Amino acid sequence: MVGSLSALRQWPLTKQWQAASMLVMLLSVPATSTAAQSTPIAFGDSSTGTPPDSEVAAELPPADLPTTNERGYTFAIEGTLTADLGAVVEEAPVFQLIVPDFDSDDAILIAKQLEIGGTVEERSDDTFSAVGNGELFIAPMLIQYYSPATVRPGDLPSDEEAVAFAREWLRLTGLSPRDLGDGNVDPRIDRPDQVVVLFKPLAPSPLLAAYPAITVSLGANGTILEATLRWADLSEPDLYQLRPAEDAWRQVENGQAYIDVDLDPDAFPFEANVMGTAEYSEISLAYTTSGTPGEDQYLQPVFVFDGEFTPEGSEPVTHIRAYVPALVNSETPVGDLLHDRRV
Repeated sequence: MVGSLSALRQWPLTKQWQAASMLVMLLSVPATSTAAQSTPIAFGDSSTGTPPDSEVAAELPPADLPTTNERGYTFAIEGTLTADLGAVVEEAPVFQLIVPDFDSDDAILIAKQLEIGGTVEERSDDTFSAVGNGELFIAPMLIQYYSPATVRPGDLPSDEEAVAFAREWLRLTGLSPRDLGDGNVDPRIDRPDQVVVLFKPLAPSPLLAAYPAITVSLGANGTILEATLRWADLSEPDLYQLRPAEDAWRQVENGQAYIDVDLDPDAFPFEANVMGTAEYSEISLAYTTSGTPGEDQYLQPVFVFDGEFTPEGSEPVTHIRAYVPALVNSETPVGDLLHDRRV
């Protein structure tokens, strides 16, 4: 479930470094002997990037909404709403992504702190690689690291231990951003003999977009196997007016929302017309990216309607989620229009 709307007014605008978990103090981090005084890598410069002004800014780029309809479904869904639209806030913050600009000195520092040992080579403008005691690839808004450790049988760390190992490793290597969130074991990735920890920013939350995010893969006994960092700092937020919640609900009713629903592929083959009823009991905000990579990008809010879907002539009831862009001054959203209401 996405978070409460009331939390929007309590988001901190200045993020603080989070102290390492007490569990980390009891655990050692395998597969690295990096010094504890590693220099923190600058992922962005909060003094650069101009946040939009809510009174004079041009329309933001379209929101990137989930495109989950890989089976080509069309939807004929009759929706009802029990959530309280009157409790929805009228404005919410928008953040601009401040993308890190890594140069050769940054690449050399990162390779040193990861103890790669090989020569850093510049492959193209702003793209670097190094091979030695592990492998490293750096590009704008990307750091990809593969450790020399191999996947071996053994006891994997618990979820709590894995998050603690990953967080401490990021700190020791200088790769921990100042606004790193709590972290959790990513349930969407199922790999044998390893566990994947996913970190997102402290705020805004929840984040639908695939980035900013960091994933760290760990093997038996907490050995670090690989890490992928797609991170950016965020500008100071600027408040934007939201479309009326009633208008957002009308888009859901009229088949203009983006639908995410779990369906049995045996009951619903490719390109099936999915019919049924949905009862939406909750409305909240989540955040997604907008804008083209390499150009100005933002994190902007979208409405999320959560409920239960009852397929026509089929069981069981399943969870359904509908997404609607929340800004009144944003262009048509990006993504597949998944909800095709036919009557």
